[in-house]
Amino acid sequence: MSYQILDQVKKDLQELNPIFKIEGVFKLTKTQNAYAQAWIERDLEIENSVLNRLLNKIPIGLLNQRYQIFDPNFRLKQLPPHIPANVLSSSGAIGSGSNIFMFFPEVLNLPARNNSDCFGIEFVDVWVNIFEKVILPCCREVLDFHTNLDIRLHLIPKLRETIYLAAILHEIGHEVGPFKIVPTLDPKLKLKQFYIDVIGELTTDSMAILSAPEFRELSMFILLQRIFWFGRRGFKNDPNGGNINLDNDAWIGSMLWKQAINHGVILASTQNRWRIQFDCAQLMFQDILENTQLLYQEIVKTSEQNIRFHNWMQTKVDSNGKQFIIPSCLSETYSRCIHIDEEPTFRTHLSLVDMNKMEILK
Repeated sequence: MSYQILDQVKKDLQELNPIFKIEGVFKLTKTQNAYAQAWIERDLEIENSVLNRLLNKIPIGLLNQRYQIFDPNFRLKQLPPHIPANVLSSSGAIGSGSNIFMFFPEVLNLPARNNSDCFGIEFVDVWVNIFEKVILPCCREVLDFHTNLDIRLHLIPKLRETIYLAAILHEIGHEVGPFKIVPTLDPKLKLKQFYIDVIGELTTDSMAILSAPEFRELSMFILLQRIFWFGRRGFKNDPNGGNINLDNDAWIGSMLWKQAINHGVILASTQNRWRIQFDCAQLMFQDILENTQLLYQEIVKTSEQNIRFHNWMQTKVDSNGKQFIIPSCLSETYSRCIHIDEEPTFRTHLSLVDMNKMEILK
């Protein structure tokens, strides 16, 4: 039955159907395994405009060369099959407002039978909702005028396009370097899943920013969502640690905050606010990536990989000796956003009942 679901979604994508239905039991990244039903709108306008803009600025051969700096064995022949979409109507986790993508066949807990089984769907309107209800209100609360103006002029007008651009580069990054997870994890790595998730996301974000410097908005998008969405999750329930001991994305939020402070990307500004110098982010992410390369060389030489990795993490994020804790200045910053949702509700565009009726009437 699950492969029938997979094959139907594949068929809808191959036929470029602008609207299609997804129904089944899914395991999304931020919610439990559960039944969900949704009508999805493929955003062909965003898809075409972003792919054209990317390849006009960075032809695929040049993009391949840039990723080969991090992994000489990598070969990029085509962009990954990943589409931008809107959730028109839904019940279940797809429209919860917490999940921003689906990756097949993993979401169905199935092994891939061939390469065509592997593709992704990025929920652009869910991302936009997170920015409008969580990230941008936090920015207005704690960042200075110049930073907010920079965001307004250079990210907000391109937000939907940047969401999809970041998703494409993110998928490429999962195929590159010692911590790649596609098609398989390096057999020399014996790390537990939480550590694999931490280092995989961190290196993928870093490579995206470094491989496409023509798109300054990428640094803005990645830093803001890592710090003010993922990083804040769980803060209301636990102001000391939030979710950073449970969620790799939350840990990365605290780690990037500390790195940005240390590299002068985030500076104390006037009136108890912060200034983010996005133009300085390239050097920070270059340093992060070089650091992870050295870490790989060290941990594969030891039988105590998890201990070595944990020790590395303790050099990047504060700890109370037992668990990681949110850096004190970040905790104070989050406390000023306490009235802003951590996980925003998401209202779908159309009624699920009406959409299903239309299917019956076809």
